[in-house]
Amino acid sequence: MDTFTFKGTSSSDFENLVVVALPPITKPTLRVNEIEIDGRDGSLITDQGYETYEKTIEIVQMGDLDVEELKAWLDGEGELTLSNESDKYYHAKIIEQIDYTRLELYKPVKVEFLVQPYKYKLNETEATSTTNSVTVTNYGTCESKPLITIEGSGTITVTVNEKIVFTYNF
Repeated sequence: MDTFTFKGTSSSDFENLVVVALPPITKPTLRVNEIEIDGRDGSLITDQGYETYEKTIEIVQMGDLDVEELKAWLDGEGELTLSNESDKYYHAKIIEQIDYTRLELYKPVKVEFLVQPYKYKLNETEATSTTNSVTVTNYGTCESKPLITIEGSGTITVTVNEKIVFTYNF
């Protein structure tokens, strides 16, 4: 059975709520800047990053359900995990209205989440080291932008793909 978790609460926590459809697994649209130059074949294309995009979940009520509790849950922003990608989560926000009247009539309702373009690995452990080195591996299919926090003293060197990108003496 399909489920989703939003802000730490699972759809399965609502006894008479059924997830009818989860969104497909998709890649966000790449924003580009395209410049056409007279006398030049083709165009110059510069990547500008990925766009936010929508993930729509369809739910239906199959018995008594506290709609006020559901309304409080399906509001605002938080982490969104889908059962068809159970090892990942998205930063998501609900900005579109939800027609709860349809839900009370036992008709399917669409819940639209605006998600940031990157998804994150659930339960990822932090790489830590007191000496030597730490290896960070990108298991995804596109460039990653890891957050690296360095504490301590001495000289540190950050190397990416065997190229020194940063050296600092604390």
